[in-house]
Amino acid sequence: MPAWNCYRRDHLRLGARLDAVPGRGSQRARNNQRNKLVGTAGGPHRQHVHGSSYVGPRRWHRYSIAGYINNAVSSGTFWVNAAGNSGQSHWAGMWSDTDGDKWMNFQGNQEGNWLTAGGQRLIPAGTSISVVLRWDDSWNGSCNDYDLYVLYVDPIIGDIAGPTIVGVSDGPQGCSLAHRPYEIISVAAPWTGYYAVAIRAGDVLPPTPRRVELFVYNLGLEQSIPSRSISPPADSPSAFSVGAVAWNSPNVIEPYSSQGPTWDGRTKPDIVAPARVSTASYGPQGFAGTSAAAPHVAGAAALVKQANPSWGPTQIRQFLESRAVDLGAPGKDNVFGAGRLSLGQPGTSPTPTPSPTPSPTPPPPTPTAPPSPPALVSIQPHDLQRARVTWFQPQGVTFYRLCADFSFQFDSPFMSCRDIPAGEAPGELFVGVPWWDLGVVYYRLQACNQLGCSPQVRAGAVARRIWPGQNDWNFYMTAIDTFGFSKVAAMNASPVAGKVSDLAVWDGLAGLGGVIVNACRNVAPGGTCGPFTFLSGSWFASASQEFPPYGSVGVGVQVR
Repeated sequence: MPAWNCYRRDHLRLGARLDAVPGRGSQRARNNQRNKLVGTAGGPHRQHVHGSSYVGPRRWHRYSIAGYINNAVSSGTFWVNAAGNSGQSHWAGMWSDTDGDKWMNFQGNQEGNWLTAGGQRLIPAGTSISVVLRWDDSWNGSCNDYDLYVLYVDPIIGDIAGPTIVGVSDGPQGCSLAHRPYEIISVAAPWTGYYAVAIRAGDVLPPTPRRVELFVYNLGLEQSIPSRSISPPADSPSAFSVGAVAWNSPNVIEPYSSQGPTWDGRTKPDIVAPARVSTASYGPQGFAGTSAAAPHVAGAAALVKQANPSWGPTQIRQFLESRAVDLGAPGKDNVFGAGRLSLGQPGTSPTPTPSPTPSPTPPPPTPTAPPSPPALVSIQPHDLQRARVTWFQPQGVTFYRLCADFSFQFDSPFMSCRDIPAGEAPGELFVGVPWWDLGVVYYRLQACNQLGCSPQVRAGAVARRIWPGQNDWNFYMTAIDTFGFSKVAAMNASPVAGKVSDLAVWDGLAGLGGVIVNACRNVAPGGTCGPFTFLSGSWFASASQEFPPYGSVGVGVQVR
């Protein structure tokens, strides 16, 4: 996942200083989760920049994230998306098993693809290893069964033959509607040594040759293929996708920058912009990644919109592509897109004209259908008694319906719902924290109008530990799953001033095979650990609180 949290929300004016803000700034900025939609505020039409990628259906049905992007763009939003950083951590090819042993042959008789850190095979113990395998098949009802493995190899032996399995994802794919064409592994390297990724034909149904793809997060692949490494949502036709070039080497693509074409042959990215840039947060050492490049394009789009208020997303896209400095193959290509971002020389200031007499504001249009669901829903701690739910608002909403239940399936007799006027919930609302020990509450959200409500979307969960009393272990956690990525945070809820504790966020259940994602030391009451966004290999997420040397307690929730 990209490392930036938000883009400066100042009203942009010609000559204004633009800066990507990864992780510091105002408390409000720090509280935004890294894949939350953020943008520049320049009037009723906004330029939004988004930095996440995910494994999901590639077709753009109404309720996919690409469907949300289409809806946003059709309503006048210019959507800027980081192309991704998978250029050196992506491999794709047709299934090949030349020796018939059910293991994929990557090259010749080599049945594993080495993982790399900094270009070297040696992976330190504790390194997070997150791998996604996906293949071309029906999203709901995959009939080709592939399994994914992460293998450890002793660095002295250095041979993939006879490795130790440290991670496996072997879910069944047998044409059931619930069977989807992907496998995910997220583990921490147990030892310092060599690690490889391997693919095996599953046992449910023998696969027919399919195009398979590997994506690795935070590490590289020794055999990597930059082509077709762009992934959802950057591959959406409506998203303006941004690749990266270094500011001091502006004619050379950054090796990590994801490239096209898309799965259906369209040219991506759309443009490239500077990375390795100096920012207030990263300082002179530079902020790298397509997530550093994308905010430059969002800022440029805001300036173009300010100079041309009547322009919509199509005109802004055409202007930016026409002004780009062509790089690589002539014309738009799958490495640089239309070229490097450039707005050209500033023109002369136009002569001011008298402001026209404002026309009466027309009434909002009458809805013709129920609204789309809230998009990019997120949840995180707010204060000792409340968590904050945020989302991207669809069009045509008059009220939201928030439902809560103790059951993840929302099938208990205690489920309750309340309706909230849209004006009182402008993309955010606050939910209570359970006051009892081991309390867990799950939330769902709908967007509604007089014609009906959208399908429900999950709004995450809040869970509490308060044991044996409020002055002892006392914390709560929030968690939500978005397209296989878990976003988890914990807050020290102790009412005792100065009672610091250690908090940890886990993928899976703490003490029951879970893996620590991040640990935060000496967290003061009211302080948080996270939110942390990570590729999850479990159906559950959890958090724990420790007062050394007195031990720790934990609580967990189901996220998918």
